[in-house]
Amino acid sequence: MFSKKDYSLFIFGLILLTIGYTCMALDPVENGFGVFTLWIAPPILLAGFIVPVLGILGHNNLSNLVSFDRITASKMKHVFGLLSFMVSLVVYILTLEPTASLWDCSEFIASAFKLQVPHTPGTPLSLLIGRIFTMISFGDVTRVAWSINIMSALFSAMAIFLVYHIIYYFGEKLIGQSDNSVSLALAAFSGSLCLAFSDTFWFSAVEAEAYGPACFFMLLILWLILKGKGYSEPLRSRMLVLIFYLSGLAYCIHPMCLLVLPVLPLSWYVNGRVLTLKNSLLLTSAGLAIVFLINRFVAIGLFELAFSFDLLFVNSFHMPFYSG
Repeated sequence: MFSKKDYSLFIFGLILLTIGYTCMALDPVENGFGVFTLWIAPPILLAGFIVPVLGILGHNNLSNLVSFDRITASKMKHVFGLLSFMVSLVVYILTLEPTASLWDCSEFIASAFKLQVPHTPGTPLSLLIGRIFTMISFGDVTRVAWSINIMSALFSAMAIFLVYHIIYYFGEKLIGQSDNSVSLALAAFSGSLCLAFSDTFWFSAVEAEAYGPACFFMLLILWLILKGKGYSEPLRSRMLVLIFYLSGLAYCIHPMCLLVLPVLPLSWYVNGRVLTLKNSLLLTSAGLAIVFLINRFVAIGLFELAFSFDLLFVNSFHMPFYSG
C-alpha cells in the first residue's frame, strides 16, 4: 500500500523526533529550561509528528484531495466554509481573554511556557503546540498568556470550519447534489455558527485550555471517518491508517478525542449494507470496546505494568530507580 517515498517520509519523521528528543536530553541548562528544550526541540518535534501524515496519504492522493478543480467545482460550499472560519476566528480574537482565566488556564499557560507537566491526563501534545504559540511573544512574559489564548481561538475556529463541512455532508446526503447548494451552504453556515456562539464553546475558545484543540481533532477524526468510507482502495485503507494515527496524537491532546471512535465501525460497516438492530448493537459495542481497550490497557495498563516492574527491580533486586 505504501511506496518507497511514503516510507522515506516515515523515516524522516522518526529522524526529526529523534533529533528533537535528543535536543531535550542534551540540554545543558538545569531542569531543561534552555534554548535546546524550549526553542529548538518543539518545532522539530511538531514537524516529526506532521510529516508521517503526508506519507500516510501519499503525494498523489494529497494533490487530488485538495485540487483546485475540486474547490472551484463547488464554490459556494467553500466560500461559506471559509466564511464560517473567518467569522468565528475574528469574534474569538476580539473577545480573547488578555491574560489567565480561572481554574486550569493558569496551570496550562505555565506548563506550556516551560514544557512542564500539568495535572492528569497531562495532555503533552497540547503543551507542545502551546509552547510553539508562546514563541510569538518573543520572550515577553506579559504576552505569553495571550499567545496561548490565540491557540485556543485558532483551533476552535478550525473546529467550526469542520462542523460546517460535516453539516454540509449530511445535508448533501439527505437532499442529494442539486441546485440547492446555496441553501445548503447557508444552512451549514448557520448551524456551524450556532456552535461557535454557544456559551460553553465560546468560553473555551478564548482562554488557554485543551478543549479547543481537542474539539478540532475530534471533529477532524469524525470528518475522516465520514469521508474515508466512500473512497476506493487503496486510499480507503490509507484513510483508516490516518484515522488511527491521528487518534493516537489526539489522545495526547485530550482523552475525550477517543469518544468519536465508536462511529468508525458503525459508519464503515454499514456503507452499502442494510443497518439492522443486531448489527447496529454489535458495531456500537465494538466501537465502545475500542475506546475501552485504548483508554484502559494502552494508556493506563502499560504504565501500571511498567510501575510494577520498577517496584520489583528496585525493592526486590535493589537496582536503581526506573530500572524496571
